[in-house]
Amino acid sequence: VVSLELLNLCHVGIKRAVGHLFQTTEGGKRKLYWPVFVVALIKVGIFLFCFTLNQWIHEAEHIVPAGCAVVVALSITRVVVYFSLHQQALLKRTMEIVRQSVDSATETIRSRLAQNEAATASE
Repeated sequence: VVSLELLNLCHVGIKRAVGHLFQTTEGGKRKLYWPVFVVALIKVGIFLFCFTLNQWIHEAEHIVPAGCAVVVALSITRVVVYFSLHQQALLKRTMEIVRQSVDSATETIRSRLAQNEAATASE
């Protein structure tokens, strides 16, 4: 469990991973980004559960379901963080592309209308 999280930290870098906990507002202020912060707290709880697993479970046949539950819980946290962070960025990028396309199409139409008006006026 720890190695999976360390792999993620090494992939994006510790500074960037900690930076995901904060969101920059339009005024330039950084504020706590609650969805990612709550998931980080859940991950800490999962780690604490794993580290103290021998205190919670005394029979060997219950260790496998507990381990499976930990893996499923960590998978869910990754999905939640992915959608919390990247879905907004994807939406912003998509909207910017749409705006640029609309602006380009509008400018082309205006240009062609001006050419048609000039051609009509010269006749």
